[in-house]
Amino acid sequence: MEREQLTMSTHAGREYLTNYGVSDARRERRFFITAAIVIGSALLGTFLYYHFRTYKDERDVKEFFALLARKDYKAAYAKFGCPTECRDYKFDRFIEDFGDKSPYSDIQNVRITLAEPCGNTAWVSVKHPNFPEVGLSVDPGDRTITFAPEARCPGVWRLSEFPGRLWTFIKHRMA
Repeated sequence: MEREQLTMSTHAGREYLTNYGVSDARRERRFFITAAIVIGSALLGTFLYYHFRTYKDERDVKEFFALLARKDYKAAYAKFGCPTECRDYKFDRFIEDFGDKSPYSDIQNVRITLAEPCGNTAWVSVKHPNFPEVGLSVDPGDRTITFAPEARCPGVWRLSEFPGRLWTFIKHRMA
């Protein structure tokens, strides 16, 4: 009889310890899964924001070049911010810059190299293989396009340019 009670109490003790730490392990697993979801969502959201923040501006520039490809120069001129004749940028000058004899008339070779916010506008850099890069500025209010003063927004730090800048810095220090 004593032996039966001893085995029953030992068996009962084992049942008591079988679930020891299981709830802690579940809680830890839930915590790590939740943390992974939150961090992954933050990273994905950041990537999507930086990737699509200039989507509308790129679309406007592509629409502008599509108007040029269709030779609808009046609509392209209006998209360029001149619904009527502009005082400082006449239609004849626009035709010189974007007409049939310009490098931008061949829309297949023109590509957008960079789109980035710059102040309260977005700058879209456009490149033709045979000509230097040109910056276009898109106004977020009325979605008009104008020439940007430079091809790229000055003062903006770009991760892709870091190795070249680092190498230049090292060369200047070594000289």
